[in-house]
This record gives sequence, structure tokens and C-alpha cells, in this order.
Amino acid sequence: VSTAGLDISGGIVNVTVANLGSLSAGRYNLFDYGSPSMLVGAVTNLVGAGFTIVDDMVSYLYIEIAASDTYWNPNQAAASTGFGGNGTWTATGGTDWSDDPVTMHTAWLQNAIAVFESNPGTVTVDSTAAIQVGGMTFSQNYDLQGGSGEMLTLVNPSGPVTVTVSPAATVVTMDVTLGEASAATQMEKAGAGTLILTQSATYTGATT
Repeated sequence: VSTAGLDISGGIVNVTVANLGSLSAGRYNLFDYGSPSMLVGAVTNLVGAGFTIVDDMVSYLYIEIAASDTYWNPNQAAASTGFGGNGTWTATGGTDWSDDPVTMHTAWLQNAIAVFESNPGTVTVDSTAAIQVGGMTFSQNYDLQGGSGEMLTLVNPSGPVTVTVSPAATVVTMDVTLGEASAATQMEKAGAGTLILTQSATYTGATT
């Protein structure tokens, strides 16, 4: 939809993607509203299951769909060699995640697999809004900080949520609570690296 102005003050944008699996990763425009001066009522980035609604504050309101593997890229590097580093992981806002090869920088996409590679870092977890994670993969040393007050919510209705740490020299420390979106969620550690959990977990399924 193209319009000279977009007034959403006091309104709600509801987007339902009926068949998300049929769409490739990328950007899908909803509104082209022209000049930023024409926009009334800013949209905060909204996260759905597998997609994010983004207002670029310039002229577009659009959906971004990422691949199931979403790469930590807080510096908005243009290539995977620049992935990784320090930053804050939130459920909404920011452009700290990318696909590979890089075609977009997005907020966290709920239920995706978070991949931390190329460069080590320290990540502060801010779960003011719940962060739902379908898995995590680490190939560099990482510290996830936050303490008992911050949580990563594990989501995988079809089996265990896998946390992979590899190669063997890799060490990952998680100083956050691991919770669950539904009862009996399981967590599986894979890879030859070391995973250190310093907080009590609240998910109720098995750990393997």
C-alpha cells in the first residue's frame, strides 16, 4: 500500500502470516508512506513468531523474515567475518541480528536459533519482554550476563532445545535463567565445548 501519509496514532497494527514457511527470508513492504514528516504515531518494532514488523522511520512499514538460524551481529557487519562482539540482547528493538549471507539487519526474531560466531563477546540479556529461543549455537567464547532476574525462554514443541558449543576449546558462560514457554521443555547440550550455567533453570523437562 502506498500513501502520502500514515496515521496510526491510537491504532493497532495486526499482521497474521498464514503460511510463513512459504515465504523466503527477506523484506516485505506493507506501507510506503512517503515523507517521514507525514507519519503520525511511531511504530515500535513488533515481533511475531518468525517475523518482525519494522517501521524504518523514513518511509516504510514492512515485515522482515529471517532464516531459522539468526546470527548475532551487533555491529551490523556486512559479512559473516564481522559477526559477534559485545551488545545487549532484547526481544524487540535494535538491529543486532542478521542472516548469512547478509541481506538484512533485524531485531531478534522469536523462536529462532541464535548463532554466535566469528568473534567472541559479552552479551547482556534484557528480558523485559520475553526472549523466546529455539536453540543456540556458539563457535566462540561468550559470556551471557543478566543474573537471576533475566531469562531466556526455551521454545521447541517438537523436541529438545539444543545448545551447541563447539569446537572443544570454546567456553560459554550463561549467567541467566533458562525458562520455558510450555511445560516439560527439554534442553540438550551438544558439541565438544564447555557450557557453564550459573543460574538455576526453571524449565521442567530433561537436560541431556
